[in-house]
Amino acid sequence: MRRRERLLKLHEMLMHARVPVPKARLLEQLACSDATFYRVLAELRDELGAPVVASSDPPGYRYDDSLGAFELPGLWFSAEEIYALLAAEQLLTELDPGLIGNALEPLRTRIRSLLGNGDQTSLDNLRRIRILRTLGRFTEPLALRLCTQAVLSRKQLGFDYVSRGSNQHSRRLVCPQRLTHYRDNWYLDAWCHQASALRTFSVDRISAIESQAEHARDVSEQLLNEELGGSFGIFAGTADQRAVLRFSKERAEWVADESWHPDQTSARLPDGRLELHIPFRHAEELMMDVLKHGPAVEIVAPADLRNRVADLHAEAARQYE
Repeated sequence: MRRRERLLKLHEMLMHARVPVPKARLLEQLACSDATFYRVLAELRDELGAPVVASSDPPGYRYDDSLGAFELPGLWFSAEEIYALLAAEQLLTELDPGLIGNALEPLRTRIRSLLGNGDQTSLDNLRRIRILRTLGRFTEPLALRLCTQAVLSRKQLGFDYVSRGSNQHSRRLVCPQRLTHYRDNWYLDAWCHQASALRTFSVDRISAIESQAEHARDVSEQLLNEELGGSFGIFAGTADQRAVLRFSKERAEWVADESWHPDQTSARLPDGRLELHIPFRHAEELMMDVLKHGPAVEIVAPADLRNRVADLHAEAARQYE
């Protein structure tokens, strides 16, 4: 246990103690000798100003409550808390390398300095925590940074946008509401002045972005969830249909534990197959997820969705004739 850890541990024990803490218990918890204990105690009392008093009946140490609650000056973290911060930083950096890594570098350097040189092995072990990104699209760091700032500062944004489906170019003025990281890509939920409605924008399709001085209009979380979070996938709109999917007995073992939608329902059939009910509005993303299961899934309803997927399977089969 290092000096800072012992200081923090001693402070926490004395702060929460209702009666004087015996010296023997303090030595055990701090895992130190008598000489080290007195050095830590002196630093806590004389340099950090802790109101430590020694009691003879019962024997031990406590804080003088008459002076009010005492808190250590500045921010203090235990080794476990520092490792947790470093692990979170590592995951955030791997989530999108280059986009937020530079912004977090000063924090990373400061946190690592708190651990000291003796923890290099533990720091190296952070590489064992990984996020493997798949199918993530390139996003301009400036676009993500300004979107993040606008969401947090509640300011409007202006940008050029290219719709992925129609390839249509447009200039948008929006009131950002929230950022979503979905399937390794970033999306901005915003009130669009041109559409006079809520829209979801793929951040990788944003360019010529500019921060605006005007304050952003706030949309309630309830309305955001109703308009943008009610159907399957990232596409906007309240769900108005429900897909019924039946998975083979073998595939059911995998799908049974998957979350396709917060409002999904499922049931095991007598023959071991799994029936999954999913609310949706736009079928495109749902069809992509269904198709990747190949013959291991059957769309039971609605009929239009069943026919569209059947046609795609037939077209794919013709590629191999």
